[in-house]
Amino acid sequence: MRILLLNHNTAFGGGTFYRAFHAGRYLARRGHDVTLVTTAPHARWGVRHEAQDGVLIVETPDVLWGVGRTGWDLYNTLVRVALLRREQPDIIHAWDCRPVVIFPALALRWNRSGRSARLVIDWADW
Repeated sequence: MRILLLNHNTAFGGGTFYRAFHAGRYLARRGHDVTLVTTAPHARWGVRHEAQDGVLIVETPDVLWGVGRTGWDLYNTLVRVALLRREQPDIIHAWDCRPVVIFPALALRWNRSGRSARLVIDWADW
């Protein structure tokens, strides 16, 4: 199964990133194809891909700084939508509902084959 995890936190910066990453590691060990899209800690341009423990981690750029790098950046949102437009996941897990997570999740809900992916939304702070 192809599973896409969308997160707003910065990569390896704490918070929900680690919840999503460790869930992804477990799913990858069970044989699933797991991609985790998260915010780059410092990059303002370019996308970085890294595989770790069976999870493909995709870091997307954010032009904001400090507390602004918490899922509100329009540029990051647009990069994610453009980057993921060809993906065809079976399950999309949104680890919050901030713009960088919910807009790409909703855009991917219906893939190119007309088949709908299952969307799971986790409200991380409840």
